Amino acid sequence: MRKILFVSSWVFSLTIFFLSYSLTASILSNEEMVKKFKAAYPNVTVDSAELSPVEGVYEIISGDRIAYYYPEKDILIAGNMIQKGTNLTRERIIARQTEKGKAIPIEKAIKIGSGKHQVIEFTDPDCPHCRSAFNYFNMRSDITKYVFLLPLASLHPQAEAKAKYVFNADDTVKAYKEVLSGGLDKIDLRQKKFSEKANARFSEQQKIAKEFGVNSTPIFWINGQYVQGADLRMFDRILGKNVDMKDP
Repeated sequence: MRKILFVSSWVFSLTIFFLSYSLTASILSNEEMVKKFKAAYPNVTVDSAELSPVEGVYEIISGDRIAYYYPEKDILIAGNMIQKGTNLTRERIIARQTEKGKAIPIEKAIKIGSGKHQVIEFTDPDCPHCRSAFNYFNMRSDITKYVFLLPLASLHPQAEAKAKYVFNADDTVKAYKEVLSGGLDKIDLRQKKFSEKANARFSEQQKIAKEFGVNSTPIFWINGQYVQGADLRMFDRILGKNVDMKDP
């Protein structure tokens, strides 16, 4: 029988501790493991899979997330793997996504600024955390930002129309700033007709997000380093605090 365990980090650590003493199954090849996992959990997308640091337990990688699978009992474990205070899961995600970020086609993005620091951003026009990050970066003159619009329609039903509005504009940078600053929040754009070019560019950016495992917002690569969420303190650590600030 299949089981799904949703556990906190400390419970997960104890679970792994006891599992490590009882594993008897032979190691499966990645291909065999993926086949077995998909049979047990057909609705879970798997980008790749490999052995975790714990014998007999596999990493299941889906986009920018990692879960763990114990194939002997068909147990899927959602949580963080902790070793002596180190979050191994988070470190693994950051390392994987940082490497993937090197191949993002920034020529397909909306380019803003010409500063010495590079910021690649996947953002939702109506996401409050995305707007918090927008305000932060809008105050700096020392960055070059490459923006991909990834509206999450299930959360923000008007975000897709706002993204297409940006791509439809002659000045996409101006339109992007107008949207992220809330300038169109009182206007419903969902009935507006957009050009084929705008629709094509929108579709292109959604495909890029999927290709690079981005399924939440906001997501950043700042000077090559992967950052999940509007972590302003992390932004400061990477870029330097209050450097070359400007008026909004």
